[in-house]
Amino acid sequence: MTRISKMAVACVAAVVFIGLLTAQQPATLGSAAPLPQAAGGRGRGQQPPLPPRVMPKPEELAKIQEKTDQIEKLVGELKAKRAEPVLLNDVEVYAKAGRFLIEYPELFGTQAAIDHSFEVLDQGIERADQLMEGKPGWEQGNKRIEAYRSEVDGALQPYGLTFPANYDPSKRTRL
Repeated sequence: MTRISKMAVACVAAVVFIGLLTAQQPATLGSAAPLPQAAGGRGRGQQPPLPPRVMPKPEELAKIQEKTDQIEKLVGELKAKRAEPVLLNDVEVYAKAGRFLIEYPELFGTQAAIDHSFEVLDQGIERADQLMEGKPGWEQGNKRIEAYRSEVDGALQPYGLTFPANYDPSKRTRL
């Protein structure tokens, strides 16, 4: 793979990953608000102006770095304890998110996204603590963020799962 294509893949992965992490807040990446509907429902009304992009303050980036470092330290301890690799990926991917946020702060766009990043990194710390205790609790519920390690290049790849409300894990179901 060429250097440019590797960079392109990394940038796309960063945007997708940050989108997954901020999925609870649809406008966190500075996306445009829905267009107002004009008479007749054709969407030809005036588009409201986008809010100005917000860059994180140095102290916010420092807090992100601190939480990222904490997750990476916990990941190291979990590796030393020989934690289950599949579950360890689900923790380590939060450190990857923190590194992306530090490397590409322009992806935030809004103060809400910056604030939400602290909550997301706290989730990574919580997952690490749960795995340390041997009680991972994030494998419950209908919405999950997990990760796998690529066989191609060894990189962590995040993904989101959303199960239907009537999903029953004890029954075989088509996906």
